[in-house]
Amino acid sequence: MDVGNAQTLSEIPANHTKTQYLKGERKIKKYLLIHLILLFLVGCSEEVVKTENKENGETIDSEQLVEVSKTIEFINEDYDIHITGKLSEHGDKISDFIIRNNEGEAGPFQWNQSSLRDPIIYYEDINQDNQNEIVFINIFDHGTGIILSEAHVIAINSTEVIVEPIQEIITENIRFSGKQVYLEDRLIYETSKYGDLKAYYDDWINYKVVNGKLIGGVRIGDGRTEQYAGYLEVEYAFYEGKYVVKEIRHIEDDEMQTEGLPLPLTIRKNY
Repeated sequence: MDVGNAQTLSEIPANHTKTQYLKGERKIKKYLLIHLILLFLVGCSEEVVKTENKENGETIDSEQLVEVSKTIEFINEDYDIHITGKLSEHGDKISDFIIRNNEGEAGPFQWNQSSLRDPIIYYEDINQDNQNEIVFINIFDHGTGIILSEAHVIAINSTEVIVEPIQEIITENIRFSGKQVYLEDRLIYETSKYGDLKAYYDDWINYKVVNGKLIGGVRIGDGRTEQYAGYLEVEYAFYEGKYVVKEIRHIEDDEMQTEGLPLPLTIRKNY
């Protein structure tokens, strides 16, 4: 082996013995060997490691394993509904949802769901066509007295049907005038104990399915946390290929039902 600038025996100084020289030569060779081993290990670490999947006998690589380890699955066994999503880098959000059941597969959908809460899933006929739709309620923010969500409907052909956001419906149809709330020109709520009323779009937007109807709700009040004045509920109807407003009503706090009867879900986290 070429040891670079190592001295030959003829070049050994008089005050060095042959034994001392040979020990030095062995040290150099040892260091070179260690260096070569380290280079080899680094090269191996960059290769894709093949791993057998015990469930189906397939061979997958380490890159696939990293991706699989960031997924989470929600399962309803009664209707054989499987919903998978990908955890964000920091693990606080779930997105890229794929929905599968015996009617097909839909997605991926870029809905954002907090990983601290489960999505709310309904499987009901909400457009009276004698076919059940999958209603997916994703909660993207929450806290004490706070819930912000979106509603998504998957039709029988595995396509998403547009749900008009409740914020747009309230903005287009409701007028706040001091302590009064008008639906167009009709007074639907009036109070004497609160200040000027407004909608809490940043605190409470909630959707549910009750008795086969998709319903959205937004809280109203005068801006003070302790001064809630109930909720404006929007009942949806299917019209011209999307879900739009059918009715807007005011309900008191004790009439508010946060959720209908969503499907029970089994959660499988794959870390």
